[in-house]
Amino acid sequence: MSVKCGNCKDYHETAADVRACYGPKAARDDESLDRRPLPASKAATDKQKAFLNSLREQLGLPALPDYNGTKKDASQAISDHLIDVELAKKEGRWIAPRKAEAPAATEIKFSEIQPGYYAVKSLSGNNDLDFFWVTVPENGKWKSYRFVKRIVGGHSPIWMPKSAQMAALKAIAGTDAAKAQKLFAQELGRCYRCGKTLTDDISRELGIGPVCRDK
Repeated sequence: MSVKCGNCKDYHETAADVRACYGPKAARDDESLDRRPLPASKAATDKQKAFLNSLREQLGLPALPDYNGTKKDASQAISDHLIDVELAKKEGRWIAPRKAEAPAATEIKFSEIQPGYYAVKSLSGNNDLDFFWVTVPENGKWKSYRFVKRIVGGHSPIWMPKSAQMAALKAIAGTDAAKAQKLFAQELGRCYRCGKTLTDDISRELGIGPVCRDK
């Protein structure tokens, strides 16, 4: 079997002959990869390193966790290893790469989100904060479900599509709910439980009115 050489554009009998054609620069071993730190603009990217180590795994070679080559060196090493992998497959020496384990899903407990008003970092980036009103029916078909409406200015709460409601609930669940509620009260001067205007200093400090505090 002949292998096309990227250096001389001719064909060689083996991958080793291809590397030899490139000269000493292509004859890489682990020691030649141990170099001084390179500028970030020239250093091999994390994606190149990961791909290179994946190819080495398929060839039964040890990984190079401290690879310090340039982008050009990494690209050449990848090209060489790709040739070796193809030969290994034909000769029955190829080792199938291990499948990466899926990251464990982060459990989002919407059930812990209490009804009330919240302020969170803007989901769209159009504002500094987004304001939401979460309601939880106590009876009927939708009992215990969380529903979200958006608060904009002095207008009535605005209905949101299901996908936007889910995004809002995730944002609320991913922050400190108590702080998000108090932030709503501080920003809009309204009770984070019922949404009514706070009229005394204590209520404004706490973010919740006297009636809601009693509840």
